[in-house]
Parts: sequence; structure tokens; C-alpha cells
Amino acid sequence: MDTKLKLIVVLTSILLLFQLSTGSAENNKKAAISTTEEIVSFWEKLLSEKLDIVVYDSEMGYWYVNRLIMVNKSFGSEAIATDSNGTPDKLTIHFSFNRWHNRFSPDANSAYTYENRSCGFKSVDDALASIERSDFDEANYTYLEKISRKMLLVYLLKNDAWVLEGGNDLFEKYIGPYTADQHNAHLFGQFLSVPVH
Repeated sequence: MDTKLKLIVVLTSILLLFQLSTGSAENNKKAAISTTEEIVSFWEKLLSEKLDIVVYDSEMGYWYVNRLIMVNKSFGSEAIATDSNGTPDKLTIHFSFNRWHNRFSPDANSAYTYENRSCGFKSVDDALASIERSDFDEANYTYLEKISRKMLLVYLLKNDAWVLEGGNDLFEKYIGPYTADQHNAHLFGQFLSVPVH
């Protein structure tokens, strides 16, 4: 094979490899973006009505439900590429919310009392059986309806999966500690780590 033909073969091979790697990078980018859309859709749907999270207060020894309700039209997200390849590797989700709890439900039955009222529930089942609006302290509703807080969640792309890494202090207080709890697993399960596909 003469030198000119060898050079053509080498250049053709390099061009083909470049096209394959560029196509692969573009496919990875599309898959990463598509998966972020699924994650965003999951959270928006989860928060669209109310999110009831079971909580155990180990200091006081009772169960209760934290209810988060998204403030209308406050939901947003952003996929961010932090390196030069343009593929998103960070996803932020933010929304404003109000929070209530059913600690002072008329059906509260724990041994702990506050101002001569039973506070919280003896069991998870009791707490979950008391989640009607009337179970959430009316004073709490009136006060907190005027206050909305902004929550931030952060996902990072790691080893071809979007992993929920945490968020702001409100995330760490009201959602983060309870995502892996067996009583809340049905809420978050598959969206703690989402493979890119």
C-alpha cells in the first residue's frame, strides 16, 4: 500500500471515529435531558395537590404527618452543564410551599401533651388515619397560609444516573431525612437515583 493510500485510510478512520464520538456525546446529552424531564414531571405531579410525609419525633415519642402544599405556579427547574461538553450534570428544582402538621388533630392519642392537649400519635397508622383538613390545626393553617417558603432540591449526574444529593435547609428539614424512611418510600423510591436512558 502506498503512502498516499495509507494516509487516506488513516484520515478516514480518524474522521469516522470523530463522527462516532460526536454522535455518542449528542445521544448522551439527549438522554440526560430526557431523564431530567421525567424527574421534573415526577416532582411537579407529587407536589401538585399535597405531599404528606410521615415523621417520627424521637424526642417527644410520637408520630405525625407533615403536609407540604405547593404554592400555585411557583414550580421551576433548571438543568445545568458545568463543563464544556454541554451535557447537563446538575439539575435544580425549586418551588414555594406552605407546611402544616396534624400533631394537634382532635384524634391525637400519644402520651405527650401540650397545653392540656394530646400531641401526636402512638403509631404511623394512627397518624395516617388522621389527614383530613380538620386534623390539621386551624390556627396553623390560618397563620401559614400567609407564609410561603422556597425549597430547593439538587440532583447531580453520577455514573449515568441522576442522584438526589440534597437541597437547601428547608429540603434538609422537611423532605431529606424522610426520603429513605420505610413509611415514605412509596413517595420517593425510584426518584432518589434515576438511571439515564
